[in-house]
Amino acid sequence: MASRDRRSAHRRNRCDLAVGPHIPWLGKLPGDIAVEGKNFRFPDWAHGGFVSITRTRDDLTVVCRQDVVPHGVHCDSGWRCLQLVGQFTLTEVGVIASLTKPLAEAEISVFVIGTFETDYLLVKDSSLTKAVAVLEFSGHSVRSQ
Repeated sequence: MASRDRRSAHRRNRCDLAVGPHIPWLGKLPGDIAVEGKNFRFPDWAHGGFVSITRTRDDLTVVCRQDVVPHGVHCDSGWRCLQLVGQFTLTEVGVIASLTKPLAEAEISVFVIGTFETDYLLVKDSSLTKAVAVLEFSGHSVRSQ
């Protein structure tokens, strides 16, 4: 009997993962985003609105509004930001996969940033319209903020 209960619990978990999480909606943040990954010091110019700074042993990556990056700083510009809007726990399974899987199938690359409160998907501006269409076709709602 105990092994049947475990199998039933395993099947329930498998079904939960197959269905995926409910994401109320994604918000398109205004403005273009740039990614800079060569600097090893925290830049004083990284401010205003959306900023993400990640330091590893090998590099320091700065993601911020494109218009605050000084001229001459090498960066990958032209990204647009989609914010997951809703309540999620850090241990919730499948949140990012439910978004990145359909985008990958549509050959749209993404750069994902996670925070304690939510997650963000960055897509190239040239792919934004297609990404929104793919996400909406997959059952997600995308709104401008």
